[in-house]
Amino acid sequence: MDCDVVIVLGGGRDSELKLNTRSRARVDRALDLFSADSHIKIILSGGISFSSPAEYQKTEAEMLREYAMGKGFPSDRILLEESSTDTLGNAFFSRVEFLDPNNWRRVSVVSSEFHIPRCRYLFEKVLGDGFSVTYESTQSGYDQSKLDELEEQERHIRKVYDKWLSSIEPGDIEGVRKILFEHHPGHAVSPDYSKLKFSELLYGRDAI
Repeated sequence: MDCDVVIVLGGGRDSELKLNTRSRARVDRALDLFSADSHIKIILSGGISFSSPAEYQKTEAEMLREYAMGKGFPSDRILLEESSTDTLGNAFFSRVEFLDPNNWRRVSVVSSEFHIPRCRYLFEKVLGDGFSVTYESTQSGYDQSKLDELEEQERHIRKVYDKWLSSIEPGDIEGVRKILFEHHPGHAVSPDYSKLKFSELLYGRDAI
């Protein structure tokens, strides 16, 4: 496989200590990629979502690691990104914690089929032209009606993020940093929205 590193995005959990099927499928796909090229490392990306219950303590990345190791994946090939609270954070923290320090410029991102368009939009904003990025999709198992619903929701979510990101040039990492730490409820001290309001805005289709 022609890449320096694979980034697996956490896909959520059914409870504090149980990954959902989307997350497990993403790890399984990454393990397939690893078997084809054993030198690559895998970044398991996911902190505690801004929309998670306040009592959650364990990051998705740690849960992904436990699942991967249970499948026999070697621990020395695993890197954990545990700072992110959403897909924008997945891209940002993967870049600043791992990609830039290691000069990794060829990246493969693994996520569910319906989530790939949002991944592409956000990763292109964060990484820009200095990176070569491919996307590996996993099948969620949803029927077409559910997929249509999720794809419509994803289009809505991209519109919400575009209000923050439309003026930022692709690859402007300081511009993205400002959005996260001055505006985003998952990271900012005085965000534009509360965590609850932002969750409603993204998933409840409030007007934007």
